[in-house]
Amino acid sequence: MPTENPLDDLSPLERARRAMAERRAAGETIRHLSPIQKAIAKPKSRTLAIAANCYACQGGSADSGVKWRIGNCTVGPLQENESGCALYGLRPYQHLCGKPTPALLARGRLDGNPVETDGESAEDDAEDEEDIAGDPGE
Repeated sequence: MPTENPLDDLSPLERARRAMAERRAAGETIRHLSPIQKAIAKPKSRTLAIAANCYACQGGSADSGVKWRIGNCTVGPLQENESGCALYGLRPYQHLCGKPTPALLARGRLDGNPVETDGESAEDDAEDEEDIAGDPGE
């Protein structure tokens, strides 16, 4: 009688998560490649080439919302006057088109850290707001 494998009851995603956890526990360094690095590794892949082009066009790793930016690309399809992008209809992350702006992008905090302006931190701005709101007579 065959023995039952406890992994058979898991979803493919959960199996992959467990496999990654085992690899990390074994001390293996997990390396994440950018779309450009993936395209370089497989130069004959059209899909990876398109993803790399969109990634570079939208600023690459400049912010954490690059996938949303690619899905909501404002360049648009190629027009008769040669403006637009020939790859617009093939871009990845189209399922994100029309989705709300991620909160960090909407607030201008692309990396999750507070935005600093004029050498002052966001904490200084909060203190200034308290001073303003604290005494309406000043």
